[in-house]
Amino acid sequence: MKLLWLFSTLAEFMNSFSATSFQPAMEQPTLAELTQTIARLEAELAATKQALLASEQRNLQFFQQTQAIELIVEPDTWRVLAANAAACRFYGYSQAEFSNLNVRDLNVLTSKEHRVAIRNGELGGSNRYEFRHRLRSGMVCDVEVYITPFEYQQQPALFCLIHDVTAHKQTIRQMQRQNAYLGSLHDVTLALIDQAALPDLLEIILWKATDLVGSEYGVMYIRSADGQAMESVVSRGAINVIQHIELGQGAVGTVGLSGQPLIIDDYSAWSERLFTPQDGFGNGLLVLPLFREQTVAGALAIIYEPSQIQISITMLEMVQQFARFASLALEKHMLYTAAQTELAERRRVEQQLRSLNERFELAQTVLNGGIYDWDMIQQTTVVNRSFTTVFGYTSEEVASSPTWWEEHLHPDDRELFIQRTADIFAGHSDVFSAEYRFLDQHQHYRFVQDRGHVLRDPDGQALRMVGTLIDISEEYRHIVEMLPLPLFVVQDDRIVYANQAGLALTQTTSSELLSQSVLSGLRPQDPDDFYVLIRHASTMPTSFIETTFLRRDGTPIYGECSTSAILFEHRNSVQVIIRDISERKQAEQKRLEIEQHFSETQKLESLGVFAGGIAHDFNNVFMSILGNTHLAMLELPEQANLRPLLAEIEQSAKRAAQITKQMVAYTGQNLDVRRSLMINELVQTSIRLLPSSLTQQRHIQSNLADNLPLIEGDQQHLRQAISNVLINALEASSSGTLTVTTSLRDLQGAPEGHTYTTGTFLPAQYIAIEISDQGLGMDHATISRMFDPFFTTKFTGRGLGLAVTLGIVRGHRGGIAVKSRPQQGTTIGIYLPIMTAVQTELASEQPALVDSGPGKILVIDDEPDVRIVIDRILRRLGYETLLAEGGNRGISLFRDHHQEIAGVFLDLTMPDLDGQSTLEVLKQIQPEIRVVIMSGYNEQQVSQQFGTTGTTQFLAKPFMIEEIRDKLTALRL
Repeated sequence: MKLLWLFSTLAEFMNSFSATSFQPAMEQPTLAELTQTIARLEAELAATKQALLASEQRNLQFFQQTQAIELIVEPDTWRVLAANAAACRFYGYSQAEFSNLNVRDLNVLTSKEHRVAIRNGELGGSNRYEFRHRLRSGMVCDVEVYITPFEYQQQPALFCLIHDVTAHKQTIRQMQRQNAYLGSLHDVTLALIDQAALPDLLEIILWKATDLVGSEYGVMYIRSADGQAMESVVSRGAINVIQHIELGQGAVGTVGLSGQPLIIDDYSAWSERLFTPQDGFGNGLLVLPLFREQTVAGALAIIYEPSQIQISITMLEMVQQFARFASLALEKHMLYTAAQTELAERRRVEQQLRSLNERFELAQTVLNGGIYDWDMIQQTTVVNRSFTTVFGYTSEEVASSPTWWEEHLHPDDRELFIQRTADIFAGHSDVFSAEYRFLDQHQHYRFVQDRGHVLRDPDGQALRMVGTLIDISEEYRHIVEMLPLPLFVVQDDRIVYANQAGLALTQTTSSELLSQSVLSGLRPQDPDDFYVLIRHASTMPTSFIETTFLRRDGTPIYGECSTSAILFEHRNSVQVIIRDISERKQAEQKRLEIEQHFSETQKLESLGVFAGGIAHDFNNVFMSILGNTHLAMLELPEQANLRPLLAEIEQSAKRAAQITKQMVAYTGQNLDVRRSLMINELVQTSIRLLPSSLTQQRHIQSNLADNLPLIEGDQQHLRQAISNVLINALEASSSGTLTVTTSLRDLQGAPEGHTYTTGTFLPAQYIAIEISDQGLGMDHATISRMFDPFFTTKFTGRGLGLAVTLGIVRGHRGGIAVKSRPQQGTTIGIYLPIMTAVQTELASEQPALVDSGPGKILVIDDEPDVRIVIDRILRRLGYETLLAEGGNRGISLFRDHHQEIAGVFLDLTMPDLDGQSTLEVLKQIQPEIRVVIMSGYNEQQVSQQFGTTGTTQFLAKPFMIEEIRDKLTALRL
């Protein structure tokens, strides 16, 4: 440029000389003057060249020394003209090698992908482009390239500033893959919860697993019925599926035999392959076992292309999760806790990914920040002009004190910053990353994102850190606005800000809510506690309270409220966040109700087992007392003085046996005869048979519904149950009207009140019998125990009446509901299911028995007293007997003497071998053996257990000699 200026000056000088040569009045320059002028101009030209060369050397020196990756390329050919030292380190090429490279040699994108990347940058109005470059080592990196035209060596060129974003891209891809994985788990879990058909479940799992791997081909196998082969059930992709594979053959058979995952990256070279891979379908095979009860029940096979897909440990673990789901599908189990955990994890990852994407897009769109260079040895920091523009501080101000940066951090963020920088000095990381609040020159805190890279000497000592500080305050405001949790800001007890979720919670608009007091705007149910929470927010880091808030329409919301002190628009404020926990509270309440009901059911069942066991043992004792007493009376003459005493003993034993029968009734297992019953007739009969001592001067009002359906039940026991409740109501109220109501109820759940049943009330139609008194009522503690055996509030009661009532109702698949409050009377409702269809009893044809002829009777019972009594009775009736103390001994005697034995008396419950198992062995020896089953339970239960045949009779303990004689006659013994 200086040379052109010199020639121009000479031309102008010569022109002026020529123009003035014809003016004699002007003095003409001499040759010496011209020579002197030319010499001066040549000196200036040399100085200019020297200055230009020095400037280019300085620019080249800065280009080579900067830590940023920079290339200078030719615009038309994209040939690399120059590469700085950072580029050489990053790409792995020397300066000389770069001079022979073209940028297209670095780019791994196809021509079409390259054009798309260029077009995307141009359409976005930006000089930023995204490429993928291959380093000399073969590693492929994601890069952002900022391209700016400029002049290099007096020629047009392109300046390329390159950022390595591989880690960021990998993080996004990994989070997207994780999100897709969690989404797939969510879909499969929902399918399991919805109890989809097994083939549909397996097909969903197969598609999700192949999508996760990146393949379109897969097969699901399950083990054959004989367990010797694997058979395909569902497949994906147009592939030739081998339908049947023997265990130990091929990859699927190998996995079916070993139970271990198998990965084959080159299936065509695998010696045990069963087929030749088809072109375009992939040469890799991943096979995972499916388990059921720790046994291989199937296999998940996925075909993939190894050149494009690598089965990493992480991917293998993810696919194995789908194999576990397939195993669960085979077992038809539903893992609700796992499903909820996976869903929560999915939401968390989605939120992180959303936040990361928003932050990344914002940072790439508007770089609202600056660059700093921190000398970690001298503890001085230099900032660029952009930093000064955004935050207002110059390099001189930043470098004024070694602690200047920390002093401009928010006090709550200093500990985090100091910890991160300590990690840098300790050599734990070369990358600094933090978000904190930074005080700008106007004394306003801004949310900033700090990213820096550390340079170290050969000994690992940190020398300097170069990074960017970006203002992300607007992003934080946007995040707060879109936060799904309701958020409010309170100043001087008034709401000054509410995000979208907060407006939705209160069902208001900004103009309606803002400037209202916090109590009138949020309407907490406990205003005093809530106001204290607001007032103490400045002295407590974070405070919580659970309370109910009212919406604008009056509907309540149970919320978990947290408060904390913040700065909002440069003023001290209180941030209020409300998390809706209504569903959780409802679930907790439902869980408590279920646990309470389960506890009561367990208690009733335990008491039932206890009562049944005691009744069984007592019946054996009463059997001995009654049998021996009766035998003794038979031995005495009619006028003997001992006969009345023995008769009284017999009557007392019978009354005691009746109590044990009531105890068995409590278990719901003592229903003798079931038939079709009209409930109104049962109620009327029960009222008519009440003791006159209770009904005198009392009014019983009956409200009996007409045309009620029939029920199936035991008439005697149901009448006893109704009578027990009536007697209890009459004794609980000394005056007033007793009301008995019958009705038909269509229940979809438990009726109102404290309920007692076996399990839960199933949706069905029930006959309701409600008995209401006007007595003193009961508190919750009494209601919870009123059906316990031997619990009574009466002076003379035994505490078995209501316990027996509950057992009878439970035995009829019904339930009881109790409504009572102190001083407000009591209503007890008995709910019995109606008959769904007319049931008829068909008498089974039994073969006619013939007299067995003389023979011995084998008595098998583990109780010595019972064996002795039965032996005495049978001998008195003229029979010979064999006695066995248990099932095994009885079988041994029967096997030795079965030709002599005409019949067997067999106890149902014995410790070594029970009656059912003993009878099975006896019938194997002699199928037509005639047997009398003895038990403390009812005949209906025994009939259900042993069936009804002409060679089997039942005796309920305790029994008398007449009952034994009747059974022997029925069996023709």
